[in-house]
Amino acid sequence: MDLKPEFTWIVPQTAKCQTAFEIQVASTRKNLQKNNGDVWNSNKVTTTKSCEVEYGGGNLSPNTTYFWKVRIWDDSDKPTPFSVIQSFTTGNPDGYSTTTNRYLSTLVKPEKIVRLSDTHYFVDFGRDAFGTLVLTSILLK
Repeated sequence: MDLKPEFTWIVPQTAKCQTAFEIQVASTRKNLQKNNGDVWNSNKVTTTKSCEVEYGGGNLSPNTTYFWKVRIWDDSDKPTPFSVIQSFTTGNPDGYSTTTNRYLSTLVKPEKIVRLSDTHYFVDFGRDAFGTLVLTSILLK
């Protein structure tokens, strides 16, 4: 079991692009409302990455709900307001073992498609994801 969750967010169109981010993770919603990431605060991380950003704090407790929020720095290197507070719950890793990978094909219609730029889209299938979907476009001449 992967005990380090990964975070993903949509960069606001008003920001044009992301130059950095800060993630805060807290044990209570109230702590985050006070900007107290008592579990983990990434502080400002200079990167354009906004997908599959791995948790970088200490060990998380099993069967526990945590709260998180993110803010980015825009193309002018100005911080945006923090996102709305989200939550996640850890599972129980005791006795967990992985199974062999099996490839499954399931056709699922997206619930939401957001065009981020000429070459980037955010596609929400409305489901929890435990994997990565990579789409590659091939241009034919």
